[in-house]
Amino acid sequence: ASHSAAQETGQAQIRTQGEVDPTPATLPETPFEQMPVDTTQTTTDAVVVPALSLEEQLDDAQSRFLSYFADGLYRQALVAAKQTLQLAGQIYGPETLEAALAHANIATAQTRTGELQGALTNYKTSIELIEDHEGIVSPRLVNPLMGLAATHNAMGAFDLGLATYKRALR
Repeated sequence: ASHSAAQETGQAQIRTQGEVDPTPATLPETPFEQMPVDTTQTTTDAVVVPALSLEEQLDDAQSRFLSYFADGLYRQALVAAKQTLQLAGQIYGPETLEAALAHANIATAQTRTGELQGALTNYKTSIELIEDHEGIVSPRLVNPLMGLAATHNAMGAFDLGLATYKRALR
């Protein structure tokens, strides 16, 4: 009897063994289109939230990347890093230091998700952009070079990994 009561109410019942009855909740008999609409509420109390500027969106995407990455949520971090690249490109241009940072972040997330070929491409793009803006001895090169070296090693290209590590440590 309790099982049929669960079916009627649409609520799951606890069984004696501690299992939950999987009986699904039932939908209301009245189709959604025919449900009464409350027209007594007004929209004058609505809060208007201004749209974020591109710079604020970039800061948000960068913060989300860092948070997801720190939490080990590498796929979500990758999505946020790709958003930072898109926004950095819109704000500063596609071949800037901001874009270089975004490429390095994408590559770092790709390494963690096993997308090693994509990581190689993005690390190399990051390195090229930094070299174009700051030369071949820029301290900003250390992180993407270390990431590139680790990616080479993960792919079994230990000679390239060692050479890249040596360059990063110069």
